[in-house]
Amino acid sequence: MHSSSDDIIYGSALRAAREGRYADAYALWLSLAQEGHRQAQRSIACLYYLGLGVPRDAVQATEWMNRAAYAPKEDPVAVFRAIDQLAAGGARPSAVFARAA
Repeated sequence: MHSSSDDIIYGSALRAAREGRYADAYALWLSLAQEGHRQAQRSIACLYYLGLGVPRDAVQATEWMNRAAYAPKEDPVAVFRAIDQLAAGGARPSAVFARAA
């Protein structure tokens, strides 16, 4: 369960990512992710996968996705494949965060 302050921080990071301020989003999400916030962990994974605000690092991306415990619901490979499809379709990198809640 997340506190309302966690939700506010997550929302601020999401806005930053949507605005292309990926380093700011990373900084906000990182503390949440380290505390076990699954959405933040998944978002950190996406930043690493795409190299947004951090150096591109598939190993870190996979580690963060695994921490998010999405395996029962979502295959991390499928998530990364969907990101690749967005990019191949010409979507801006911030589109990855457009549907995040």
